[in-house]
Amino acid sequence: MNSKFFKSKLFFIIIAHITFSSVILTSCNSHTIQFHTFLIPSNYEGTLRIIYDEECGIKPKVENGREILKFPKNGILILNTDTYADKGNKYYLIDDMGNKTKATEIFNSADGLNNGPAVLAGTLTVSGYTYLNSEVETKGITFKDFKLYRNSPDQNKDIASTENLDSLT
Repeated sequence: MNSKFFKSKLFFIIIAHITFSSVILTSCNSHTIQFHTFLIPSNYEGTLRIIYDEECGIKPKVENGREILKFPKNGILILNTDTYADKGNKYYLIDDMGNKTKATEIFNSADGLNNGPAVLAGTLTVSGYTYLNSEVETKGITFKDFKLYRNSPDQNKDIASTENLDSLT
């Protein structure tokens, strides 16, 4: 009888431990994936860049469960945090008075030319590996570009804007 009681008690403890562990792991994982709000200077034109995981970078503020990614006037945001999930993003143009204008997220450049401000996210890029004693040092620059489209027919500024971003990066 004691053996059955001991086994059932042990079984209960194991099940409780597994349940508790899975709840903790699930809640930890849900906090690592943030929703993001991008704040872009209202007079900005061209390509924006986020550079990730740099010591000199900032840690974004969190408001209502959303990380606030506020671009400076040069369009290059440097974060000291790792890359983020592309999920639930909101984009706004923001003027000096704090007034926001919503920009839509698009998934190809043709979608954004007629519907007001739109943002197209590029792919995540890692570049600038350095070598030490003929071995690759794993630290490179991890960044992601975002193209801001307006109702302008002149989209040829892309090349100069990207070259400028690369030299600043």
